[in-house]
Amino acid sequence: MAEFTASLDLKNQLKACIDERKQTSGQKQMEERRLRVRGGFLTHDDLRRLFTRPNVMAQLRQDFPDDNEDSIGELYTLIRSHGSKMYAILIWIGESKRVKKLMFTDKVDDGTLFRIQESDEDIHQSYCKEKTLAKYGGMRPIAQIFYENQWIVPPTLPAIADQIFPPKLFVFPFEKASHYIDSGSYGKVCEMKIADGFLNIENARVGLSTL
Repeated sequence: MAEFTASLDLKNQLKACIDERKQTSGQKQMEERRLRVRGGFLTHDDLRRLFTRPNVMAQLRQDFPDDNEDSIGELYTLIRSHGSKMYAILIWIGESKRVKKLMFTDKVDDGTLFRIQESDEDIHQSYCKEKTLAKYGGMRPIAQIFYENQWIVPPTLPAIADQIFPPKLFVFPFEKASHYIDSGSYGKVCEMKIADGFLNIENARVGLSTL
């Protein structure tokens, strides 16, 4: 994977990582099989690798030039430990300056937005709905664009809970192109490998990270 350096804009680094995954995940072959592919995605390992202290501190100094180092360091610690997915999406949509209000004032982080929870329709979900985002002052003006772009870091797929995702937005975290298994009157069966960290199989009777 690409090496990340603090000298580059973090959004460009996110894009470089996504573009690289498009190539290594067999996107061309997947498109040839007429699967709906909407581009690359970021894994949790990508965020850990990308959001190093030098990288994030450089971005925060750029966004908050009047803040002292202690304040910026505290914000970095919060992002690194509790808000890396939210921060990646904010950077992606050009709204990284909102992270301070969201984390310090609204008390919003990855756990608030993306944990498995019951929705109003009484189904499990691991993504944040637009109307939920609009409840937070720092998120309200960007609720729609944040909702539509949260899929650059796909949600975890828990094997013990049924989930329904918006079909026009959801991105499957496929690591590589599909492997043909069989076909018949029932249709076609293919094996797909899910990237590490996106399939929670701890309590499920399924095999590794394939389906």
